[in-house]
Amino acid sequence: MITVRGQDKASGAVSTGTLTLCDLAGSERVSKSEATGQRLTEAAAINKSLSALGQVRASPCSHLLPDKLQ
Repeated sequence: MITVRGQDKASGAVSTGTLTLCDLAGSERVSKSEATGQRLTEAAAINKSLSALGQVRASPCSHLLPDKLQ
């Protein structure tokens, strides 16, 4: 996780933001990867997470954080 802090020189207002990085290795199509065992479990979990992220992007609330969902 990376935290960034910025300060407006004119007003002195401080803004902070957090960036979370994740490794999406294994997010390929399970049927094409021929993954088995633990790899198959990991690929399924990653794909499930990507699907959930897609649902967040498509939700009516996504307008609240437009710059976070690009």
